Amino acid sequence: MVNKEISKGLIKKIKSLHKKSGRDESGLFIAEGFKICSEISNSLYQPEFIVLPGNAQNESIELAENIATMYNCPIYECQRKIFDSLCDTDSPQDIISCLKIIPNAPIINKSFIAFDAISDPGNVGTIIRTAKWFGFEQVLLNKGCADIYNPKTVRSSMGAVMKMNCIKTSNLKNSIEKYFPNHLIIGTFLDGNKDISDVSTKHKIGIIFGNESKGISEELLSVIDEKITITGSGKFDSLNVAVASGIILYELSVKK
Repeated sequence: MVNKEISKGLIKKIKSLHKKSGRDESGLFIAEGFKICSEISNSLYQPEFIVLPGNAQNESIELAENIATMYNCPIYECQRKIFDSLCDTDSPQDIISCLKIIPNAPIINKSFIAFDAISDPGNVGTIIRTAKWFGFEQVLLNKGCADIYNPKTVRSSMGAVMKMNCIKTSNLKNSIEKYFPNHLIIGTFLDGNKDISDVSTKHKIGIIFGNESKGISEELLSVIDEKITITGSGKFDSLNVAVASGIILYELSVKK
């Protein structure tokens, strides 16, 4: 397959994808690195194009050619210095792909996780990666959340973002009431009245994780059926939200 030389216009377009405004305008987001790009063929998303540096390793070239053949998309090539400027990491790997953002709708008969203004893209990506490992297939993101297509979010999820049904909502409360009226809605709190180990999961569930510093907003309290917490033995104020989510998702998955 003959690679195309990248244009200045395309370079500018790719660089714009590091900002939400650029992603919103173009309808594209970046998947960076060999591991994440290798997940494309099993994901919900389609690549618009692929970019390689001129000195890419053979495994990256082979992966790019396989993706390009599968999706009939072009491969662009550029100098290493230019390629590095397109990436979000300090030590980029040899392949990036730009994928088409797709609108997703709630799957009403599936369990879900939900984020209430979790602002750190690393936390958002890590929780999605963990939730996917434990069998969850969709996430609802309330206003104030880090963008699901932020390069750091995608990277922190190790590509799980591309395999998760991601639904952005401006009103999480209304979305839960409309689409998931029969789910058991679990809220995570520092002062919850039930330990996670005591929760029964006989029904489809929704788990709400709150903002890193403020927790779950008051407007969501009316849709929450169980206010749960993680009982610790150490004297400290809280757990990181990504760490707490791992414990909670594990506990709930064991009971399924």
